[in-house]
Amino acid sequence: MMEGGTRSRARAEKVVEFFGEGSTYMDAPYVWEARRAALEVLGVDPSEKRILDVGCGDGSISLPWAGRAASITLVDLSPSMLRRAREQLADAPKENVEILEGDFTKIDVGKGYDLVLCLGVLAHMESLERAVSQLASFLRRGGELVIQLTDAERALGNLLYRRGQRAARRTHGYEILRLGTTAVIAACEREKLMFERLHRFSFLLPGMGRLPGRLVRAIELASVRIRAFQPFVTDALILFRKGNGA
Repeated sequence: MMEGGTRSRARAEKVVEFFGEGSTYMDAPYVWEARRAALEVLGVDPSEKRILDVGCGDGSISLPWAGRAASITLVDLSPSMLRRAREQLADAPKENVEILEGDFTKIDVGKGYDLVLCLGVLAHMESLERAVSQLASFLRRGGELVIQLTDAERALGNLLYRRGQRAARRTHGYEILRLGTTAVIAACEREKLMFERLHRFSFLLPGMGRLPGRLVRAIELASVRIRAFQPFVTDALILFRKGNGA
């Protein structure tokens, strides 16, 4: 048991390194803008809800909802990301925001949430099934879970998965999970999380980082709303609802 715990802690440290300071992925504002736009298209409404944002990064997704939500709990492994979140709160303090540092599968984050966000996190977990089971336990009956993933069932999504896998293995020494919408939906339904709807978006292909930021931003936001992009986009945003009998 101790050996397993040691492996889990070592993996967590490597994930923190992957998303740490200097990550161009985390520093690209269009990543967060596209996710916020996709959440809007998916019909996610934060009004008067208790929200848990798992793997929140710097809080760029959920902190803008602080004026509408009943409460927001931010959880992340990375001290540097949470420092950025606290800096945002220092400029505009919000009494209904709580920040927790740690692995959401290991620390007490509370129960009975109306909405749980898990965006870009599951690929970096050791087990899809264990992570989904934990996420389900945070929700009240009828509560909503939103998961975002790079869909490796699609050709371009699989290309990004393989690229991310090489980077995680070579630079940080761990394996990321190969995820697809079919497997994620099945894992959620086993936990009585009923599939509601899905929206596809994102066209961040290898090499696009060399393009001007304004152009990449325009492409990303277009991928959210323009149907012509749908056959080519890489990511899926999926909404689930916890059954009343769960």
